[in-house]
Amino acid sequence: MKSDTATGRVLLIDDSPNWRKSLKRILTKAGHTTETAGSYEDALSFLEAGSFDVVIVDLVLEGDYPRERLGLRLLREIEPVCRSRRTQLISITGFSTPREVRKELESLGVIEHLEKNPFQQSSLLDAVRRGLERARTAREEDES
Repeated sequence: MKSDTATGRVLLIDDSPNWRKSLKRILTKAGHTTETAGSYEDALSFLEAGSFDVVIVDLVLEGDYPRERLGLRLLREIEPVCRSRRTQLISITGFSTPREVRKELESLGVIEHLEKNPFQQSSLLDAVRRGLERARTAREEDES
């Protein structure tokens, strides 16, 4: 069942197959075209191949030395491309996030930081909706 709100293209980056499947199902049910990437490298390939309205990045990806936050490194790398394309960034994690990391997320233009524990579907959908609105507004401003 699709919602009455605007829909868009979403890239979801999470190393957990179960989280990818669950989040993709939620986003797709809401009407969003959703691609998923399970690794840093896959995420870069998706971003090189196409553009998205919203990118959701898990801060702790496979291969991380305990909580190294490979997802944060990915955000640092993709931020310039996403900014130029007016793609909005959202972070998600199942671990606590220190204040200094939250400040860096804000400086990277991350519009929302979501917690997996406890997970709230409405928070995810609200964040994506806000991201879509911001992406469309920025693109319209670029055209005028």
